Amino acid sequence: MPAATMPAAALRSGAVTVISGGLGGLGRIFAEHLALGSGATVVLLGRSDPDAERRFWLEELRGRGASIHHLKADVADPVQTVAAVAEVRRRFGRIDGVLHAAGVVRDGSLLSRTEEDVAAVFGPKALGAVNLDAAIGEAPLDVFVLFSSLAGQAGNRGQAAYAFANRFLDGFADWREEQRRQGRRRGRTLSLSWPLWDGGGIAVTPAARAQLAREAGLAPMSGEDGLRAFEAALASASVRRAVLTGDAARLRAFLDRVGDGAGGIVMAGKRRWPPRPPRPQRPRRRSAPRMSGNGRRRGCAPSSPRR
Repeated sequence: MPAATMPAAALRSGAVTVISGGLGGLGRIFAEHLALGSGATVVLLGRSDPDAERRFWLEELRGRGASIHHLKADVADPVQTVAAVAEVRRRFGRIDGVLHAAGVVRDGSLLSRTEEDVAAVFGPKALGAVNLDAAIGEAPLDVFVLFSSLAGQAGNRGQAAYAFANRFLDGFADWREEQRRQGRRRGRTLSLSWPLWDGGGIAVTPAARAQLAREAGLAPMSGEDGLRAFEAALASASVRRAVLTGDAARLRAFLDRVGDGAGGIVMAGKRRWPPRPPRPQRPRRRSAPRMSGNGRRRGCAPSSPRR
């Protein structure tokens, strides 16, 4: 969907947009898309300063006319989050959109995970969403988008904490949207459950990719398909939406197993699944039972004589 056809409330030209986890794979894809595609002023939040490769990327975008900036802040820390939001407002006057893309994985058996391991995964994604929402408060806002994962819908081996954190985002989206309806928040809320991205998102091993393809039919999604799905989701009325790409038949079997817990599942480049329910079949007319020579129905035992 071309950016020019998007509703103004979803994607306004020149919007001041904050992206947490902005130097990660997905953060960079969306930062470039918004800064160059709609003239947005993009502010990236991250726990670390950009390294040499990311500094070069930032300068290259600025050389192409992008208004893109970086602030060092850990969104898992409420004090740092409040300070970062205040700094964005001081420098640019307002915040129009938030894309929460921060996330960390620490894979392994749940029995082997320590409290620190769980906190490292849960903090940036789940607490980061809570802290960003609290820092924005009731101020004017167009959109508050949470980048969740299909792991929150179907789970994944060795990723219990990661799946839980992503499932939390879906529930948080419902809560925040209800707050908006009651006048306590501004800006519609959207939680997007992403699959694997080709060149973005959480890195997985080739073995894990092969397992997902074998068991669920999932394939890495191209950046073009992902951005198209993002724009379509912003143009929709969805609060939660999951996006899939891969082998259609295996994906449908996968959906039958996990259900439609995301509130709306979209196959990238395909029609929505599940489709409309089939028309009800007319009941078949049962034929009369055939009688044997003794007058009894075949296959029936003789009835006991009445006493």
